[in-house]
Amino acid sequence: MPKLSEILGEHFKQIPEELQTKYKDVDLVDSKQYITKDKFNALNEQLKTANTTITDLKKSNKDNEDLQTKVTDYETKVKDYEKKIQDMQFNYALEGALKGANVRNTKAVKALLDLEDIKLEGENILGLNEQIEAIKKSDSYLFTEEQKPQFSGIKPTDNSIKDPVPKDTSKMSYTELCNYLEENPNAQI
Repeated sequence: MPKLSEILGEHFKQIPEELQTKYKDVDLVDSKQYITKDKFNALNEQLKTANTTITDLKKSNKDNEDLQTKVTDYETKVKDYEKKIQDMQFNYALEGALKGANVRNTKAVKALLDLEDIKLEGENILGLNEQIEAIKKSDSYLFTEEQKPQFSGIKPTDNSIKDPVPKDTSKMSYTELCNYLEENPNAQI
């Protein structure tokens, strides 16, 4: 499956390093639901072949009952191929939308969706966002929370000295000196 670095090529180097390391080895397509272009093109070719065969048979042999049954068979095959293509496109778009919504388990969320209310119109999936929001409210454990990057390192200290008047540290005992330095880390000795 294609990686982000393969898709973007030289432009991948323009992305911040944090994102480069995060998406370096991530497959951008779920391998179970991915339909290869060759398979999609093969189905389209079968569809075109069936359509041309139907039109040829209708033109040349209108009276032959045998050929008329073949024509109806091919017409049903065309409808089946069209249905398969629509189903593939819908499932692929639905999987992509669920991945984009940070779903942990797409099969579990699909089982909760009312697929009859979801329609694919061009590249847009209508009716999905409302159902996902409802599932997020009822079953939030099915979604990963987007984590903000956490910075590590030294935490800045308070630069203010609690006692602005410097004390004479030469007259303090060791314990008093330790306590004074603990309270005033920026104090000069």
